Order: sequence, then structure tokens, then C-alpha cells
Amino acid sequence: MNTCPECRTALTQERDARGFAWRCPTCGGRALTVAVLRRTVLRDAVNEVWLQAQARAGKPGRACPSCGGRLQEVRSTLATPSVRVDVCPICTLLWFDAAEYEALPTEPEKTPTTEPELPPEAREAVALAQVEAIGRRFREEQANEGPQHWYQWLFGLLGLPVESLAPEQRALPWVTWGVVAAVSAISLYVLYTAPWAIGLFGMIPADPWRHGGATFLTVFFLHGSIGHLLGNMYFLLMFGDNAEDYLGRVRFALLLAAATIAGGIAHILGDPRGTVPCIGASGGIAGVMACYALAYPHARISFFFRFLRWVTLPAWVAMLLWVAVQLLGAWQQVRGFTNVSALAHLGGAGVGVLCWLIWRRDDYRP
Repeated sequence: MNTCPECRTALTQERDARGFAWRCPTCGGRALTVAVLRRTVLRDAVNEVWLQAQARAGKPGRACPSCGGRLQEVRSTLATPSVRVDVCPICTLLWFDAAEYEALPTEPEKTPTTEPELPPEAREAVALAQVEAIGRRFREEQANEGPQHWYQWLFGLLGLPVESLAPEQRALPWVTWGVVAAVSAISLYVLYTAPWAIGLFGMIPADPWRHGGATFLTVFFLHGSIGHLLGNMYFLLMFGDNAEDYLGRVRFALLLAAATIAGGIAHILGDPRGTVPCIGASGGIAGVMACYALAYPHARISFFFRFLRWVTLPAWVAMLLWVAVQLLGAWQQVRGFTNVSALAHLGGAGVGVLCWLIWRRDDYRP
């Protein structure tokens, strides 16, 4: 959020049990997303203005304080008195000038029903379950609203997935940070100072036992371009911190190494170009991603579709879609149609699944 579309004052963020809102301290206007509004305002009133905005039935008006697009000015006939509301069909944001929000009809309160008296232990168990369900539903609804940080929106616009409902961490991910720093430093040095090292330390399928087989691991520290490096490090930072927290530092390091080796073996077995060096950390990172998806199946991964909206999926669903894409990529790879080693990704992911099966923690509650 940036500035008020009416008076250009910087907006301040507020948060309560319903979610996030942004208020202008000067004119009293406020901005809310459709998901937050539906928790308090009559659903028919929300649907009325939202459907008008999606159909572009309103009048283009001021700039959206979130994405900068033109707000659709639509009329709410259910408000008392009738008001015109500004709606952004791109980022699902609604802007209310002072007193407009209060004019919308609210959801009627439900009349409580009388239930049979339960023993104290049962009442306590039911209450705890309800609190947990409410908290989970609230977090999931927040995730569907899209990320709250500007840099996550930037990643989404670049086509990268975003972790919207991150699992709670119990310790700092020192191994993940250290690996990212080491890989970045070595890859940048090789790219700009010693490009010949790619041929020397890349894993060549026709000669896998060079340097005593060390190239199965050295590939992790080599990348073919800045984009290749940044993409891999983004995914390692995104999933590695939680996977390290779940497995512990030593097991996490073993997972990275084993998945990298397995990715190299899978590449050797299926890639038809025996003399082309294979480089990149994606085999090891694929193992981290698979372990993450199994350890935190209900974590939320969000994808931004331009001019549409954020789509949020459970981690296990996102992982299944990723596997489907990799299977297609593997089919292309064995026929020599692509330079991306999907086989290395699948080999690394297989190790991630195996490590989760061996080291899974039934006592761990993310």
C-alpha cells in the first residue's frame, strides 16, 4: 500500500481479527480486500459491487493504492444511503471514502442455540479444537488475500511462487544461509573470473568418476548464468529454512548432498548428451522441496496470474503439479529437446521423499 487515492497521504496498516486494512489518517478513507470485507459486510452487498467491477460496468476512476491500476467506481444499492464504491478488479481491493464503509449492511448475528451440557473435559477439548480450527481458517483466508510484503508481490510479478502461509520456525536456518552464501560466492567467481572451471568441475555423464567422483557434488556450486543462480537460491531460501528446522542441521545437510548425488545419477542414466557438463544446485534443492511438501502439506504456496489474481495452493498440491511438469520435461530431455535436466530434479525429489520417510517426526506440529 502506498498513498491515499483522494488526498495522497501515506496509508497506515491496521489489523484485527478480520484481517488487514489500510486507513488514511487525513481523510478517513480506508482500503480492504474482498476476502476481509466478506467477514463483516452482507455478502450480497459485497458480491454486488465486486461483480460490477469484474464486468467493468463501473466508471474508471482514481488510481488503486496497491497496484496503481484504475479503480472501477460502482454503485452499492444495498447501502443506506446508496453509495459509490471504488473497486480494483486486478488486486481485489476496495476503497471507501469517509463514512462509505459504515453505510454498507453488515452480516446479521446468528442466534445461539442451546446444546446439551458436556462434561468439563469434553468442553475443554471442543474449545481447543474450535480455537485451532478458527486459527487455521483465519491463516488460510489471509493467505488467499495475497502476500502482505511488497517484495513478495515483486517475486509474484516475476512469475515466482511465494510462500504465503509459512510454517513457524523454531531455530535460525544457519545451514541454509551458509550454503546460499557459499554457492553464490563460488558461482559468481566462476562466472566472472574462471569460466573454465565449469568444464573442469561440471559432472560429465561420459566420465562421471573424474576427480574421484567429486563432480557429483561440485555441480551444486556451479551455475551457467546469473538467472540460473538467482532462481535456485530463491527456492533454497524459500523452502530450505523450514526443511532445516524440521530435519535438523546435520540431516538437512545430508539431504542436500544425497539429493544432489541422486540427481546426477538420474541425469547420467537418461540424458543423451554424454559429453555436455551438467551443473546447478537444482537436484539438491528438489530434494528439499519434496521434503518440505511432505513435512508441511498444509503450508500455502501462492502464484500470481497477471491481470487476474493470486492463486493459493496447499504445498502438497503445488508439489504434485511441479512433479507433473518435471515428468514432461524428462520426456523432452531424453529426446534431446531441452537443456534443463528434469531427470536431475526428479532424482533429487525422490531422495527428499525417502529422507522424509526415514526421518519423519510424528511429534512435530508445524
